[in-house]
Order: sequence, then structure tokens, then C-alpha cells
Amino acid sequence: NIQKESTLHLVLRLRGGCPPERCCCCELYSGLKIWTIVFICLSGLGILNSIYEVIDPLGQRPDTGTPAAYSRFAINFVLYVLGILIYIYGLRAINNFDASKLRTFYKIEVAILVVNIIVTIIFAALLSAAITSAGAEGVIEPEVQAFLIVFYVVLLIVSIGILAGLTLWYVYGLKVLADKVEFGEISAEHPSGVTGASAAVTYSQKA
Repeated sequence: NIQKESTLHLVLRLRGGCPPERCCCCELYSGLKIWTIVFICLSGLGILNSIYEVIDPLGQRPDTGTPAAYSRFAINFVLYVLGILIYIYGLRAINNFDASKLRTFYKIEVAILVVNIIVTIIFAALLSAAITSAGAEGVIEPEVQAFLIVFYVVLLIVSIGILAGLTLWYVYGLKVLADKVEFGEISAEHPSGVTGASAAVTYSQKA
């Protein structure tokens, strides 16, 4: 029933890279779900490592059994458990295709990234001050002191770069997923995504 001189509006789905359309070798939804599970497992390994350090069966740590060692273990344990709970919250948001909770989750991830960067910088500053103090007291040679400071500065920059890059990539994927879920392009019925036209119909039905 198309009349002569009618205007046709075509909706084409453009397939992009990694993300917005994909996450590594998987579809966006599946890839983000897998990465979230990986982060949960890594946090669990962090807890096991903290327990191993406080027990210190090989006697490698000089502060084993001291209040400082137990305080460090308590802080790490709480942080790792908190991280697991946050990732479980995000995993539930992904599984339930909840755009609102997805947005909350990636905002929390950004806040954690900022805190991690600040803590890393503070730790590097304290370490640099300790090296400088040791050099002033003659404990280490000036050449070794300069090398250690440069080494830890470079290590700090690389660590922050890797942490920020991975987290921002992950957060961007979550944001894209939240937008697609809200628009109706990705849903429980179509986890791999639907065409732009179908998404528009789904979104209008939700509205």
C-alpha cells in the first residue's frame, strides 16, 4: 500500500566494536555477565590470600601475629567482602535486565575507582617519603634511592593506567547495556539484542 512519492524511513542496526555491541568475544550481555563473575572470583581469591598472609604457614612475614598484621587482614577482608557484595548486586542487575540498578552499579564502580586511585597515590607518597628518609639517614645509597623513587613512580603510573583503563572499559559496557535495556533493545526475551525497529516498538509499548 505504498503510495507514489511516499517517504520511506529505514532503521538500520549498526554493529560496533567492543563495546558497545560486544564485550570481548561475547555478546554485550553475556560478556559483562562473565566479567562480573570473574571479578567476584578474584575478590574471593583476595580473601583467601589475606587469610594465607595472616596465617603465614611458611613464616615469610616478619609481622606475623602482631596487631598490625591482624588489622591489615581485617581491613582487606572487609574490603574484599564488600567488593563481592557489590559485584553480586551488579550481577543481579544484569540478570534481571534492570536499567536503574545497572546505572547505580556502574556509578559505584566509578566511585571505587576514584577511591583506589587516591589510596594508591597516598601509598606511593608515603613510600617515597620512607625511601627519602632512609636515604637521609644513610641506610641506602643516593643512587639506589633515586632508582627506587623512579621505579615506584613508573609502577604507580602503570598500575593506575591499567586499573583505570579496565574499570572504565567495564563501566562503559555497563552504561551501554543500561541504555539498551532501557530502550528495549536488549531484554530477557532478546538478550543478544533486537533490531532498531523492534526496539522502538518495544520501547513505545513500555511507554
